[in-house]
Amino acid sequence: MSAQHMNAFTKSQAIIPKVGGGISLIACTLIIRDIFMKWHEKRSVPLPSVILFCISVANWLLSLFSFFLSTWMMPRGSGAFLAAGNTQSCTAQGFISTLTMTASQTYYTVLAILFWAIVQFGWSE
Repeated sequence: MSAQHMNAFTKSQAIIPKVGGGISLIACTLIIRDIFMKWHEKRSVPLPSVILFCISVANWLLSLFSFFLSTWMMPRGSGAFLAAGNTQSCTAQGFISTLTMTASQTYYTVLAILFWAIVQFGWSE
């Protein structure tokens, strides 16, 4: 690979996750807002919606720290395109990303178990 091609590839690896992360932030915000408005209006919020709310909060944080802020939180001298952070910001990003990814996967598992129970035992929401 030529240096110019590698430079374009490196830049695209830094920019594309920011676009996807931004779209995910918007989508999660809309889901959070919708479920919160139902709760705020004192309407009944079914359990799957509560779990979806938790998933959206975790995914919002994950999208922000892992994708949208991605290389901005990496140490400035790391060589990554758009790196502007330091070791502490990179460590915080890794901690928050791991925590929110684990929370998101846990909530997805809970949602899957809930839907299995609804189908298997004929539970209502």
